[in-house]
Amino acid sequence: PLGVIKQKDKNIYNINKMKLNGSRFYAFTDGLSESLNKEGQEIGIDGSIDIIEQNYNKDTIKQLEDITKSVLGDSENRKLTLNLPYSPQKEINNHLNQRRANSDESINVVSYGFGGNLMKLYHPESRVINKTEELKRVINEANIENQELLILVGYKYFNSLETQNKEVLAFLDSNKMIHLSRKFIALDPMSQYEIFRLLPQKN
Repeated sequence: PLGVIKQKDKNIYNINKMKLNGSRFYAFTDGLSESLNKEGQEIGIDGSIDIIEQNYNKDTIKQLEDITKSVLGDSENRKLTLNLPYSPQKEINNHLNQRRANSDESINVVSYGFGGNLMKLYHPESRVINKTEELKRVINEANIENQELLILVGYKYFNSLETQNKEVLAFLDSNKMIHLSRKFIALDPMSQYEIFRLLPQKN
């Protein structure tokens, strides 16, 4: 259970068992049910169920990402400042904007894998990449053009569930041309982001 207070009397809660038979069981905190719709009202339990059903996807990771985008999209449509203390996207966006403002050259920003589309909501200038070969091609092009390249990787746990993403994470960690520039840690440990910087090549 999420957000359940420990009780001395264990019988205070009813315990039920059931077979899902291919169905899903969704558990969420009030972070979802207390999020606001376009009219600025809390969506509640019914609204949470609606969002889950509207964003159903056989790929559970994709569904989670779409649900998050839907909640954030409603906030954005109300022109509110997206201030999520449990996730670092806003802080990352401020950091990237400051780097752009302080640089005389253009900065290419790519966001890899799960969480890429979510990061793009905050930093529209970022490019979302989901394929290993595409990322390596972008790195190679940046090397040839001597362009500054920043690679954002978040939600490592979810990204590590796929073999292809494991290879990319290992590639970024071991490549001597790529330096871990910054880490952004939030209250939600799942949403930690790392920014990798392509080091300039010596002539």
